[in-house]
Amino acid sequence: MTKRIFIGLPDLEAREGQIRKMLATVSFKLSSSDFNKILELSKGYSSSDLTAVVKDAAMGPLRDLPKGKTVLTMTKADLRPIKLIDF
Repeated sequence: MTKRIFIGLPDLEAREGQIRKMLATVSFKLSSSDFNKILELSKGYSSSDLTAVVKDAAMGPLRDLPKGKTVLTMTKADLRPIKLIDF
């Protein structure tokens, strides 16, 4: 018989830790109130939901690239930081 283990939804502290850990390797510009807003809006999200949201937000700066600018010729410093609007 298959075992099933219930893993509850992350609380505020767990969501904060997970999001901060995922953002640690990228450039972001989020004030403490921006971060609190993200935490408030992510209430009820699972860990995999949070991972998907942060990965999608990380694509925001790429989506804003001017036409004709290619990622292959850019450096990491050429991208704008992740902002609240990306979430």
